[in-house]
Amino acid sequence: MIDINSLDQGSVYMLYEIYKSLEAESKDKQEKTEADNTSLIDYKAQIYAIEQLAHNKMQTDLNWTAEEILLRYGHHSTISMEFHPSSDGYRMFGKSVVGNVSFSKTALTTLLLNIQNNTERTAGLITFKRIPELTIHEVSTGDIFQIRGQMIS
Repeated sequence: MIDINSLDQGSVYMLYEIYKSLEAESKDKQEKTEADNTSLIDYKAQIYAIEQLAHNKMQTDLNWTAEEILLRYGHHSTISMEFHPSSDGYRMFGKSVVGNVSFSKTALTTLLLNIQNNTERTAGLITFKRIPELTIHEVSTGDIFQIRGQMIS
């Protein structure tokens, strides 16, 4: 088994996807050997360990707030959000989703006041239109591990 504590968080989350794929392949295998069964147990153990690590990270380290997304990427920006394994966002969209983030006038006013008043960082909901179908969704900023997008200048 790999010591996930020796790796950075992004690498651990990449391993999660690999282990999920290996688990699925192993389950689909028609004739399993004892080694296959042992490997499946190991994959499940690694998946569980990574999910626990992700859960602990989500409880202790807030990576993003709605205010930070607004400041860094702006209003109506297109971003790719990667989620913590086992988070609600991950369960709903998978590893990542691309969408156009938008804020209502009321939300913008609230966020700008929070920024001005240096309000304590907390997770909140952001609204986005998922690309390419442009359906409207909400996700908690606490579920977001990483964001890729064009910074505003």
